Amino acid sequence: MTFDGNLDILQSEILKYVCASKRCGENRLFLNVEETHTCICISKFLKFSYSAKQELKDLQTMNNDAQFARDTARSELGQLERRVYEERKKREMELLEVRKEAEEKRLQHERIEKRIVSLAT
Repeated sequence: MTFDGNLDILQSEILKYVCASKRCGENRLFLNVEETHTCICISKFLKFSYSAKQELKDLQTMNNDAQFARDTARSELGQLERRVYEERKKREMELLEVRKEAEEKRLQHERIEKRIVSLAT
């Protein structure tokens, strides 16, 4: 955020300088090579600053997209984890029921065997 604000301030200062220079005349001739170089540098800087601002906006958009994707993935993962937990709990309950039934049948068979043995003797 500060980078963007500082860039705006710097651009406005440069534009004030350029506008002040143009007030002297639209077809103003540069008096020396140094002044020509300064204007070329200012022009390059303005182009760079506009491209830097656009790159910053692109990166912010990319960051927002990445955060949205991350949040969506976290949400989906949470839902899947809850589903897996519920299914595991259900399987454990079913297994417990099957074990209980098996134990009851085993005890029932033992009783039947004892009766058969006691009747045979």
